[in-house]
Amino acid sequence: SGSSFGVTKVHKIENLQAAIDTAFEQDDELIIEAFLEGTE
Repeated sequence: SGSSFGVTKVHKIENLQAAIDTAFEQDDELIIEAFLEGTE
């Protein structure tokens, strides 16, 4: 089973930069993906 450790879900585009800044405080690489509604 996967892990969602370090995942931030951004609901509004104006919050994206803050989420990116927070991610870079934890690591020097990140992945940005679109959210797809539904079950995995």
